[in-house]
Amino acid sequence: SKDKKIVIIGGGDVAIDCAITAKENEASKVNVVCIETLEEIPCSEKDLHKAYNKNVNVFAGFKPEAIKGENKVERFTGVSVEDDSALELECENVIFAVGQKSANVKKIEDLKVDQDGFIKIDENLKTN
Repeated sequence: SKDKKIVIIGGGDVAIDCAITAKENEASKVNVVCIETLEEIPCSEKDLHKAYNKNVNVFAGFKPEAIKGENKVERFTGVSVEDDSALELECENVIFAVGQKSANVKKIEDLKVDQDGFIKIDENLKTN
C-alpha cells in the first residue's frame, strides 16, 4: 500500500527484485539492508541501478540486530559490520531475502525458528 515502509534483508537478486516490486506497488519507503559492501553485493549491477532509479535505499555493510514493535512490526535495527554503528529504520514489513536459512535470523529478537534454523510460519504464512 502507498504508506507502507518496507525493509528487505539481503543483497542478492531476489532482495532487489522485492525492493523494485514494492516500489512498483507504491510502497512509500523501501530500504534494502545487506551485510555485504556495495562492491561485494551479489545482485546484478543493472538491477541495483533500477532500484536506485525507483528511490530504493541500500544500506550496505549492516547485519540485522532486531525487529521491534508492540504486536506489530514498527522498527528494524541493524549494526555496521565495520564499526558497530547503529541503523534504525521505521517499517511495517520486513522481508527476508537471504536464502532459505541464515545464521543471522537466530539473533532477531523473539523470532521463532525450527531446529534446522528455518523461520517458523503459521497457516497464513506469517511469522510471530
